[in-house]
Amino acid sequence: MSGYFAGRLLESLVAILGVLTIVFIAARLTGDPAVLLLPISATDADIARMRQELGLDRPLLEQYLAFLADVLRGDFGVSFEHHRPAMQVVLERLPATFELAGVALLIGAAVGIAAGLVAALARGTVLELIAMGVALIGQATPIFWLGIVLILVFAVELQWLPAGGRGGLDHIILPAITLATFTTASIARLLRSSMIEVLKEDYIRTAWAKGLVPRIVYLRHAARNALIPVITMIGILAGELFSGAVVTETIFSWPGVGRVVVQAIETKDFAVVQAGVTVISVIFIGFNLLVDLLYGLVDPRIRIAS
Repeated sequence: MSGYFAGRLLESLVAILGVLTIVFIAARLTGDPAVLLLPISATDADIARMRQELGLDRPLLEQYLAFLADVLRGDFGVSFEHHRPAMQVVLERLPATFELAGVALLIGAAVGIAAGLVAALARGTVLELIAMGVALIGQATPIFWLGIVLILVFAVELQWLPAGGRGGLDHIILPAITLATFTTASIARLLRSSMIEVLKEDYIRTAWAKGLVPRIVYLRHAARNALIPVITMIGILAGELFSGAVVTETIFSWPGVGRVVVQAIETKDFAVVQAGVTVISVIFIGFNLLVDLLYGLVDPRIRIAS
């Protein structure tokens, strides 16, 4: 078992190293950071002095190793816009991202499980058609379009909810629903399929033969087993929610990591961009690592096969 965990941990570390390498290369492909940071009126001497201060006059491999050493210390440089360490700027926004993603995950899991159970237990009825139709639309609807529509309807026309910002409970409703839409649809469709397969198993027929009431058969025997793949998907979707809220945060002016990264890209604040992308990637890889470890705990055959 320790070998399985060590292997998955090593894979995650390699993935993080890959992300850091891409971040390092991308920051230099966008142009000379020294030129981008200095005003247009800067002279060649100013640019050369800035390049020396940033270490850009050293060989590329030396710059890369120095970058990795700084990352291990959590040092991504100072944000020229915020005049503070870039990692500090990103970490200050992290609670807002966790709040939004956490609420979206709760909504997605609750509504998705309910819709999936209804669709599986009401096969061939209008309820199944409605549940799966809504789930299909939810998976196909672009987040940016849905967010704008919700703002126009509930914030502009009806004026029931605020259009953006972070504050009370009313501020999080629209962005959380927008972010939870795809999660809800994915969970509902997977649970429906899983529940239908479980209801065909021999132990379910045995439960019916014993004369158990439908509530016991469906919830205690069928739903508990049908939820196993759903729990796995929730873990994967959690990583996507916590790391992929960039569009939602931008649309609703939610002060999370995604929005600060977008703003940093617009102002060419590369220190914040590097810190933000790294944090987002580590969160996503961390959730996937957690799912892999749970796989091994739930099903020992996966550890043996690995």
